Amino acid sequence: MGKLTDLAVRKAAAGAYADGSGLRLVVKASGARSWVLRVMVDGRSQDIGLGAVGEVSRKEPGKLTLAQARVEAARVRAEVKGGKNVVAEKRAEKAGKMEANRNTFEVLAREVHKDRATRKNRKGYKLTPKTLDGWIARLENHAFGVIGSEPVATLDVKTIRWALRPLWHEKPEMGRRVFMAIAEVLNYGNGEGLCGPAPTLGAVGKGLGAQPEPKNRPAVPYQDAVEVIAALRASAATQGRLCLIFAALTGSRSGEARGAMWGELDLDAAIWHRPAERMKGREAHNVPLPEPALAILRQQLAAQKLIKSEAPRADALIFPGKGGRPLADMTLLKAHKLAAPGTCVHGWRTTFSSWAAVATDYPEEVRELSLAHVHGSKAARAYQRDPLIEKRRALMADWADYLMPAEGLDTHDSGRVVRLRT
Repeated sequence: MGKLTDLAVRKAAAGAYADGSGLRLVVKASGARSWVLRVMVDGRSQDIGLGAVGEVSRKEPGKLTLAQARVEAARVRAEVKGGKNVVAEKRAEKAGKMEANRNTFEVLAREVHKDRATRKNRKGYKLTPKTLDGWIARLENHAFGVIGSEPVATLDVKTIRWALRPLWHEKPEMGRRVFMAIAEVLNYGNGEGLCGPAPTLGAVGKGLGAQPEPKNRPAVPYQDAVEVIAALRASAATQGRLCLIFAALTGSRSGEARGAMWGELDLDAAIWHRPAERMKGREAHNVPLPEPALAILRQQLAAQKLIKSEAPRADALIFPGKGGRPLADMTLLKAHKLAAPGTCVHGWRTTFSSWAAVATDYPEEVRELSLAHVHGSKAARAYQRDPLIEKRRALMADWADYLMPAEGLDTHDSGRVVRLRT
């Protein structure tokens, strides 16, 4: 029978107290209490930590009461007597836990971030710096504060939910993006043998509730598009306003228009060759340019030649911002909201699509290809190699004629705000 009692264990001051057969209670000055077993291994005494002291009145995972410590001590003594190197195994287990703790979510995420910068997709393109920065910024802003210090080996669905909870309903799209980034880190860790597969979005979402339905971006109704463009043209011809009109005329995304360079243009053929690395779908896309868009380009070319006394370089921006840098998306949005409050720049693609579907007879494949959308099955696209450039040229010309009718457009009208139909 041991010497200690539950009461003695609970009231013991700092020091070491023997229970018998090598089992000791160790109490530190801080009050921390643990069980230590002294055994003989290869003729030398070795101390093995069995765990922290637990209270009899409640169950505490990982902690041992006096009775449990005696049972565990007996088991370990039997293993040592049987020739098992318990000390070495304990040290290996502790080292493994320490290594796992070093592989925290933040450490692994930053490793993945570096790896992403070296990867190429199946088309041979690397991720852009903007995409890479956005990915790690989402984790820095919304995940590291909650799960950054968590070992990836023990990161579970419940903990991930805590990171996503503030976003899930207020910013649902950001919540999904943060989850996808978390899942990418955990899947990378799984490949390295550091953790299991990442949980699915459905499994995480079950504890957070349904997200609100995504809202469409507010767009100018195509019936009001002529008045809005007239208001934009009647105002001062700033770089932001010209770029906005150019984007509307070509059905472009804001970033595609703001990043357009002179080397991408063939003014003689009236074609804008947009390279794959600047396209959302990472596929090169040729845009037939209608006459009003060409007029803006000629105006920009003449202005830049006048400033620098020479033609701009191929890598020079068509619509440069301060210091030659690309215009900010906010620059276009500000100009747009002055003419069409309550709507957004990207909405011009919706405006174009609605007009083409309702007011024209152009086939869907022509309309979708004009927006650089993937149309049809993969097999169908493999057989349909024709970019339909002449049909799209006709569509874009009709769109430009609709936006800027030759008659009845007073370009000197005041820069009024257009009241959109509701």
